[in-house]
Amino acid sequence: MPESIPQSVLPDARLTIGVDIGGTNTKFAVVDADSTILLRKVVPTSDLRDPQDACRCIAEFVQDSTSRLNIAHDSIQNVGVAVPGILAPASDTLQEVANLPAWSGFPIRSQLRKLFGDRVAISNDANAAAFGEFRHRGLAHESLALVTLGTGTGCGVVLNGQPFSGDGGCGGEIGHAVINCSPVARKCGCGKWGHLEAYTGAAGVVETLRYKLDNDPENPLFQKLNGQPLTPELLAAEAEVGNASCQSAVDDTAQYLGVGVSVLCQTMNPSIVLLGGAMTFGGNATSTGRRFLSKVIESVHQNSLEQIVASVVIEFASLGGDAGMLGAAELARIAVS
Repeated sequence: MPESIPQSVLPDARLTIGVDIGGTNTKFAVVDADSTILLRKVVPTSDLRDPQDACRCIAEFVQDSTSRLNIAHDSIQNVGVAVPGILAPASDTLQEVANLPAWSGFPIRSQLRKLFGDRVAISNDANAAAFGEFRHRGLAHESLALVTLGTGTGCGVVLNGQPFSGDGGCGGEIGHAVINCSPVARKCGCGKWGHLEAYTGAAGVVETLRYKLDNDPENPLFQKLNGQPLTPELLAAEAEVGNASCQSAVDDTAQYLGVGVSVLCQTMNPSIVLLGGAMTFGGNATSTGRRFLSKVIESVHQNSLEQIVASVVIEFASLGGDAGMLGAAELARIAVS
C-alpha cells in the first residue's frame, strides 16, 4: 500500500515519478524537487504479467498519485524508469534481461512515450541507483561507481557527473569481468567461466560456504540447518555470532570482490566506489558488514596501483532500496527540464 501522504504537499509542487523495475519487486515513488519521496508503492514484479502490463501499471500509479495528492495531472512533470538488464542506447530496447526473459527485446521507451509523450527518461537500474547516490552526496563532476551485490553482481557508473552505459549499453558490467582463469574457475550464471558474479553473487557466496562446511563436519551450523537450504542471510547471521566457517566465507567473498573493484578502479579511476544491495552482510550496522568492507578495501590495496588507492574512497551506499527510484526521478528531471 502507498505510504501516508504529507499534508504539506502544494498543488503547484514540481513533482516527478520514479520507477525501479526489479527482478523481485517493482517500486514506484512520487518525488519532489528536493528528492523527498511523497508517496510510494511496491508490487511484486511477478504480478506484472508482461512489460506492457508494467507500462499500464506506471500509468495507473501516475493517475492514482494525482488523485491521492489532490493535484492537477500536469503537476507530474516527468517520469523516470529504471529497468533491469542491458538497455540498447540507440533504441532504448531491453536486451539480455536475465531475471525477466519476457522483457528481452521490449521497446520500452516507445511504449512509455505512447502514454506520457516526451516526459519519459529510461535508464539501466544500476546506473539509476548510482546517479541517485551521486546526487544524494551533492557531487558535481566526480566519477562514482556503485557495485550492487545481490542475486547477481551489477555496477552503475557515473563518469564526470553523467551516467555511463558504454556504446552498447554494457558499460560497468563488472560482474562479468573474469577474476579466475584457472581450470577450476566457477561457472557464472551467464554460462561463462570465472566471472566475478560467480564468486560474489548470492549463489557464489553460498558455494564458498558449502565448500568450507565440507571440511568442517562438526560445524554447529549443520544442526541449525535441519535440512533447510543454506542462504546468504543465514551465513551473515552465523558470521555475526562468531561461526568461523561463515566468517571465513565472508572474508573470501570480500577478497574476490576486492579483485573486481581493483579492475574497476584501474579502468575508470573513480573518486568513489560504493557497495550496495542485499549482500553487504548488514553493512555498517553489523560487525560482519564492517569487517567485510575492511577486507574489500584491503584486497583493493593488494591488487591496485598505489596512485589508484590513494585517491579512491570505498564505502557502503546510503540510499538502500530507494536509490533506483530516486536516481530515475532525478534523471527524468534533468532530461526533460
